[in-house]
Amino acid sequence: MPTTSRQYVVLAAGIYQIGGPYVAGGTRTLVGAGASQTVLKTTNEGPVVRIEPGADISFERLRITEGVFAGTIGSGRGIECPLMPTGPRKFRVIDSDVSNNAGEGVFATACSVELLRSTFNNNYSGASLINGSINVERSVFSMNSVDGLYAGGVGDCFVSNSFMVRNQVGATISVCDNSTRFEFNTIVDNAQGIACYSPASNPKKVAPSNNIIARNQTNIPDTGVGPCLYPGSLIASNVATLNFKSPDAAPYDYHLNVGSVAIDAAAVSGLLVDFDGEQRPQGAARDVGADEAQ
Repeated sequence: MPTTSRQYVVLAAGIYQIGGPYVAGGTRTLVGAGASQTVLKTTNEGPVVRIEPGADISFERLRITEGVFAGTIGSGRGIECPLMPTGPRKFRVIDSDVSNNAGEGVFATACSVELLRSTFNNNYSGASLINGSINVERSVFSMNSVDGLYAGGVGDCFVSNSFMVRNQVGATISVCDNSTRFEFNTIVDNAQGIACYSPASNPKKVAPSNNIIARNQTNIPDTGVGPCLYPGSLIASNVATLNFKSPDAAPYDYHLNVGSVAIDAAAVSGLLVDFDGEQRPQGAARDVGADEAQ
């Protein structure tokens, strides 16, 4: 990270490239000129960014890309918050693009993580978040080789208003010990849609609600453990009645068109906005999935 004691650092447009990794410590907000204009990457094997113990870091309007994998397990990550050394760590990814990394776009274990209004595309895995407080809102996970999003373990997990499309697995949601809320997401055109785990001791504890889960090769794979419930969710083998804007041609737009069966079909919820920050509901009830049709 920049060699300055300032808490708020603005990075001009350009490519910032070192042998790496960038070490993120202390309390700091790093803001770029724009996610397509301010780029962090490295030339050597390892993560692009590593979060240090005691850190409280915000990444805003940055592109974090091209983490290099050369055979070492765990290398090639965009942002890494590793288990060791231990210590409280927090970070946020806001209005940023974490894509084209050979490892996970984001890997965090025992860290508090927020992923807000960001994209995680064309990584080995979009984001793997384990054993920490997790908040994911209004983000896109697409074209990742394994999971779009993996979330679970100790802590609270809240995932909403996000698109998980065209990955190997759209989302893997394992029970979070405190609470799990996975709602108003669109999970389409993955090899597997959502792999959901409730504990064997408390079947149906995890209940992903008001999600669109459609046209995945397997929408809901059998995880072999406690089953999950899907209140208000639409689960379909095809997308004809969902009436997405452009599900079959780039740039693959999974927003809703007028006439979609998802419109006004959600179960009761207090969620106030959609993926685009637009108000919910627009009609008689909220729409299922990440988009509230206008």
